[in-house]
Amino acid sequence: MSERYDRRKHPTIRKWARGEEVILLQRRLCTHFSNLDDNEFVDGILGPLTEQQIRRFQRREKLVVDGIAGRNTWTGLLADPRERIPSPVGRTASTPDRQRARNANSPRGGGGQLADRVFQALRRRNHEIYDGDEPFHLNIVGVREPSSRFNHFDDTLYLIYRDEEGKLVADRYPFTTDPGSYYTQTRLLNEDGVAILVPGQYRRTYLLGKHRGQYEALVQRGGKVKVWRDNSRTNELDRGGRVYEGWFGINIHRARETGTTARIGSHSAGCQVFQRAEDFAVLISLANKSASRGRDRFTYTLLDGL
Repeated sequence: MSERYDRRKHPTIRKWARGEEVILLQRRLCTHFSNLDDNEFVDGILGPLTEQQIRRFQRREKLVVDGIAGRNTWTGLLADPRERIPSPVGRTASTPDRQRARNANSPRGGGGQLADRVFQALRRRNHEIYDGDEPFHLNIVGVREPSSRFNHFDDTLYLIYRDEEGKLVADRYPFTTDPGSYYTQTRLLNEDGVAILVPGQYRRTYLLGKHRGQYEALVQRGGKVKVWRDNSRTNELDRGGRVYEGWFGINIHRARETGTTARIGSHSAGCQVFQRAEDFAVLISLANKSASRGRDRFTYTLLDGL
């Protein structure tokens, strides 16, 4: 949900400003850019790195690029990024261009560029796509980035579905499809090595259940999955070699109970994990809505890039 702009709470701030307003600004930048680590980025000082990210945000939003957080920049930062509809045109586009952009993001137009891009990637691999008339038939798609840094949430989870009104919704969230440092280097749960999920479509393999008996998640109880095993105990994950197929408890869950988690650490031994608790709550809410309509088995698709 968006926060309203208040000039007293959100004053204009420039380079080398310090204080709570800068902390708020930095946290909002982290919300809009998933590659920013709040534990490292948020320091309460508007230094060169923060100024660079403000300019980056201003360029994306077609604002004046000056590195200064004024009213327009604050208003954009305070908006919920999940409410932002990607558009191929800027704010100064002509009326016909604006109409074409709205049409491209309408239900008839396929839900916008984000949904189209993911669906095209699924079609290229001959994977199933759920885009019928029924609401909350979820497309749950993890995208693994080949250049992911070890122990970081550098991947993306895409959720695409139709709501009660038939509108196609497409959201994306910071995520990991790889195990973290603890189960890779410190404690191997399997003598063959830590599990790394093999890309593919695992149809109707996931059900609502308790992750480790603790909280509701999507759990691997409907079918087998395929994994590689890495027992090198290094920070270079070995995504290859022998493929193991079985019931490995590769669940879809969150990291910490609240907030944003900086590093994967012990939060994944091969599971697919949300970085932000609030994003995971969206998935579980949608999964329950789907289950209430009789679709209680979920397909998870893992892709190597789009």
